[in-house]
Amino acid sequence: MIVEYNSSLKTHARALRLSMTDAEQVLWSRLRRKQVHGVQFYRQKPLENYIVDFYAPSATLVVELDGSQHFEPEHMQRDGVRDSCLRGLGLQVLRFDNLQVLRELDAVLGEIARVVGERVGQKQDQKRNPPQPPFCKGGSGSSNEQAQAAECAQPLFFKGGSETASADIPLVPKEESEKIPPFENERSEVSSLRPKGGLGGIYSFSDSPQIPEKTGGEK
Repeated sequence: MIVEYNSSLKTHARALRLSMTDAEQVLWSRLRRKQVHGVQFYRQKPLENYIVDFYAPSATLVVELDGSQHFEPEHMQRDGVRDSCLRGLGLQVLRFDNLQVLRELDAVLGEIARVVGERVGQKQDQKRNPPQPPFCKGGSGSSNEQAQAAECAQPLFFKGGSETASADIPLVPKEESEKIPPFENERSEVSSLRPKGGLGGIYSFSDSPQIPEKTGGEK
């Protein structure tokens, strides 16, 4: 996740990296080099108009360490506005005070590891199992329903044509249909009516009308 930031904060962020508090140095030694679930953390990272103590982009997580001054009402109010802005960017903010890190480091790391695991796991699940569209391609309904509808729509072929057979018309098995010569009766009827000689309806000499021969007295 890429979050825009105020470029004028880069110089101040470099200065903060050179003057980290003891608690920040201790925690950084356990977060750097992807020691927590293989997630990369950055220290003193500019985000929007703020510089956060630690930031893990792949987990969209910010970790802040607070000194004693952050418990004053004025600082608490500013921290609330700051956290609200970061949450608006889709980031989760974890806050610990410096004494917690110095005295209960394992508990602090355990909480960070738990949150990182949850947030990274959710993203991986979304990639492996993206939400399915409500409708299948080509229309509504499930794929099984479409397959059944397509199967029912297939025409049934029977002797004499290719229309869909109704329930009262018996189908002729394929083996029986191959034994029956096609159009046998029609072929015999057509051959009896066909004129001899074949082409063009021309009659043969044997079937042509007899013409009487002329006698010698006729002219």
